[in-house]
Amino acid sequence: MFFQVTPRSRYIEVIAKGREGVVVFPTYVPGSYLIRELERNLVEIEGVRISKNKFYVKGTFRYLVYASSKDQREAISTDDYLFINPPAVFPFSEVNEKYCVKLSLPSSWKVATTLRQEGDAFCADNYHDFADSPIEASPNLKLIEVDDMHVISTIDDVDVEIVRKVVGEADKVIQPSRKYVFHFRRSDKNFGGIEHRDSSAIVVPWNREELAILFAHEYFHRLNVKELYPADLRHNYEREVYTDLLWFSEGFTDYFAVKVAVRSGAIERKKGLERVLSALHSLTFPGAKRVSLAESSRTAWIKYYRQDENFLNSS
Repeated sequence: MFFQVTPRSRYIEVIAKGREGVVVFPTYVPGSYLIRELERNLVEIEGVRISKNKFYVKGTFRYLVYASSKDQREAISTDDYLFINPPAVFPFSEVNEKYCVKLSLPSSWKVATTLRQEGDAFCADNYHDFADSPIEASPNLKLIEVDDMHVISTIDDVDVEIVRKVVGEADKVIQPSRKYVFHFRRSDKNFGGIEHRDSSAIVVPWNREELAILFAHEYFHRLNVKELYPADLRHNYEREVYTDLLWFSEGFTDYFAVKVAVRSGAIERKKGLERVLSALHSLTFPGAKRVSLAESSRTAWIKYYRQDENFLNSS
C-alpha cells in the first residue's frame, strides 16, 4: 500500500492507494500491552465500515485522523511538528506486502525515521517493519549524533553525554549492526517510552532530569524483545497476544537498565540501589503472593496500564 500524508494542525489527512477490499486499522501498538482502539481517532473515511476497525474501500481512498496525542504511542500534528507511530495512523490489508509513505511537507522540514528512503517516499518490505518505524518531522528538528551508530531526533534539549554513556555500556552486550534513532520529546502531560526494532520513542516532562534509566530500558529492548522474544509473543494487530514471559521481557529489561546506568557512570550507585529497592518494595504487597509471574504477564493487558488503588493488591 502507498500512503500520501498531508499534516494539518491536530489532524493528518491521508490518501491511500492499494487494492479494493478490506483494510484493517490496528487496535493496539506492539510494545504497549493495552487495547487502545486506535481507530477511535478516525474522523472521516471513504469506505464502508464492516466492524469497529475494518472498512471496505476502493483502490484509492481518503481518510482523516485526529492527531493531538501527547502519547509517544500514537500521533501528533501541529503547525511545526509531526510524530507518527504508524499503527495509530495507517491500516493494512496484507501484512507481507510492501508499504510506503510520502510526506507532503514544506522544504524546510527535516524528517527522521528508520524506514528505507526510496525517492521521495519512505518504505518497508512488510507491515511489521512499517509499523515498527516511527516518523518524526519538524522545521526545528535536530538530528544529534551520539556516535556512528546512534542518533537522537528531537526538537528539545537533551543531555547527549548521558545517552552516550548508556549506549556505550549497553552495546557491550547488544553489539549492534544497524543504526538506531532515539525519538525524544518533552511534554507536560506524559512520561514513558516505547521500543521499536531500530528506534525508540521517549517522552518526558519538562522538569524530568534523570533520563539514563529510561533511555537504557528502551534501548535494551533492542535485544530483549526485538531480537530475543518469547515464542508465543507474535503480534496480532487486532487482539491481545498472551505470553507467560512478559515479566522477563519487561522485568529483566528494567533490571539491566539500572545496571547499565550505574556501570556507565550515568547515575550514581546510590540512585541505582534506590530504584531496585523501590521495585522490591512492590513485592511486599499482597498481590505478589496472590499472582504468579506468568499470571501477571497475562493480566498486564487489563491491569498494568490501568493501575488503580487496588493494583498492588491484585497484581
